[in-house]
Amino acid sequence: MNPMRLGAFALVVCLMLGLFMLPRWAAGRDVPLDSFPLAACSTPGPATGRVFHVDPVHGSPAGDGSAANPWRDLNQLAAAGLIGEGKRDVRRADRLAARLLGGPPTVRVEPRPGVRVHTGDTVLLASGDYGDVDLSGLANSGFVTIAAAAGAEPRFTSLDLSRASHFILRGITVTAEAAPAGRRHLVSVYAPGTARADNIALEDLQIGLTRDIVTTPPGDFANASDGVILAGDCVTLKDSRLHDLKSAINVYRGRHVLIAGNAVDGVAIDGIQYSGRDIVIRDNVFANQWQTPSELHPDCMQGVGPGQEDSFGPVTITGNICIRALAGTDAIRAGRGKDVFGWMGINIFDGHWRGVTVRCNIVLPGAQHGIALYGVGDALIEGNVVLGMAEGRPSWITALPAQNGRQPDRVVIRDNRATTFLNAVKDAPAPVETMIDVIRVKREDPDILAVLRGKVTGVTLGSGNIWQTAEAPRAPLGRDARFVWQTGLPSLTPRDAAEARRLHPLPASCAGPA
Repeated sequence: MNPMRLGAFALVVCLMLGLFMLPRWAAGRDVPLDSFPLAACSTPGPATGRVFHVDPVHGSPAGDGSAANPWRDLNQLAAAGLIGEGKRDVRRADRLAARLLGGPPTVRVEPRPGVRVHTGDTVLLASGDYGDVDLSGLANSGFVTIAAAAGAEPRFTSLDLSRASHFILRGITVTAEAAPAGRRHLVSVYAPGTARADNIALEDLQIGLTRDIVTTPPGDFANASDGVILAGDCVTLKDSRLHDLKSAINVYRGRHVLIAGNAVDGVAIDGIQYSGRDIVIRDNVFANQWQTPSELHPDCMQGVGPGQEDSFGPVTITGNICIRALAGTDAIRAGRGKDVFGWMGINIFDGHWRGVTVRCNIVLPGAQHGIALYGVGDALIEGNVVLGMAEGRPSWITALPAQNGRQPDRVVIRDNRATTFLNAVKDAPAPVETMIDVIRVKREDPDILAVLRGKVTGVTLGSGNIWQTAEAPRAPLGRDARFVWQTGLPSLTPRDAAEARRLHPLPASCAGPA
């Protein structure tokens, strides 16, 4: 074959392979997280004093944004180039080049010369329905605030901030029967495999489905929409309420993410899934998981490992409350069928995690996994309360090897109070098989039995751990001097978070700095 034709043929083959592989690239899982440039985290600067107004009822497309002549529609502002100092875009050619060369695609920012809303400005929203709000790709050099006007109740049916930069959203309700077609979440800060969002703050939001999880048939809610996905750098979700959702929060390969002061009430699967680097989850309340016939096991918080080439952490989980069932819900739950898994607590089952701190949380789960970290390194489990007796089996704190055999490394468990410490099976005053029965590990679970019978290294049971039992500890547990023993369990279904704190106080060390 002619060398020129051969070269042209090879180029065509490469291009075809690249196009064929684009769907895999679009999943965003083939490129290591560190390949994406890390955005600098900003703090809001001084407000300019410029305030614009949007009113979906009394506003006009020809408005000037003043209080007397407000704009009508946020999407029209975005489309007209009036908000967003720049527009981020990833061209198809850049995607293809990235696929062929490896790494993330080039992100281009096109300036918008007609922009009216600049860094430091505020857009106030009047009451009314704004529909599906799309701010995707809009980028500012500093923060722009979009907030409810005083006393107003603006409502979105969804919010898209994918690839966006430097926005604060405050005081807004996001609610619908379901997420928009092609999306799983009501609020999305996620663009798979392309430009990452950065410097996004979601504050004092109300996010939930219009369907009531309690009265909706469990089979229907197993396929319901989720709340919010956060996949970017320097992202905050705080002081918000999330309710009546399949799962509430997903931090997906995020970096410098803060989840703080939120209330999650009424989920079918997870309160929060998390993966990424420099994540802080603090002072949130997760309550009332309602069983569905889903094949996914539900967790209050679960660290996951998407993209096995990535290592994740550090992550700090502190001051949170997980309550599987609040008082007065037992009769309703009984009519919803068997709970296949039970709601687990704070867990990491897969992925390679280092720098994990789980401190000063109250966990009242509906399963034996209360706090369970598998294959993690440089971890501290300290000052937590984990109490549960699902189907007569106590909930535990534990650190064990990962499924791939990776042992825990430099994990310290100290100053906790729990109904069981699973690592007590090792170096116990009785054989492993006896301890398995005394602790009431399910013998129908071959995976956990294999782990307990095998080698477990890298875990230190420190001082101050309190083993709290419903009745006098069964022999030979009471002879284990590694623990302080207490008998009696207060209610595991408190009325609210305040009663949970009163009934299950944290140790004094939690009152001070970490």
